[in-house]
Amino acid sequence: MFVYKLEYEGLVLYVGKTKDMRNRYYKHCSRKNHSCGTRDIPLDMPWKMSVLEECEDVMGVSREQFYYDTLKPLYNKYRPGQTNAEWRRLHSEKVRETYRKYDAAHRQQRREYHHKYDAANREQRREARRKHQAANRETINAKKREKRRIARASSQGDAALITPMLTEAAS
Repeated sequence: MFVYKLEYEGLVLYVGKTKDMRNRYYKHCSRKNHSCGTRDIPLDMPWKMSVLEECEDVMGVSREQFYYDTLKPLYNKYRPGQTNAEWRRLHSEKVRETYRKYDAAHRQQRREYHHKYDAANREQRREARRKHQAANRETINAKKREKRRIARASSQGDAALITPMLTEAAS
């Protein structure tokens, strides 16, 4: 078992373990290995792969953990020995905590923005509402007038007046 690192100009990008260094190198280069964090390393960064230690298979995880804690790589997705479920739980907690911090930091800023926006556009919204109500009021009043005219004509018994009014009202 080999414990290795990917580095660029002295900066440790990734720490991992493998039994086949050559195969692992090609997997990192192909970017098809989505279980690790190396797909996030910029494509134009010419990193180098080097062996940190050769050890027994049983010691692989503990040695990888040691180098992970010591070198603090930038792109490891999982801590060595961590399951996918553990990573998702920790990651979702980090995302929630980041959102809480962002929300708290920007709450007052959002309030000020909305207050300023409301004050600036309040008169425009009132005017638009008045125009809308006036247009609707005119339509409603026209319908009421038509109904009254029909009712008056029917109470007077003028069938000649009622028939054209009813056909106009229906259309």
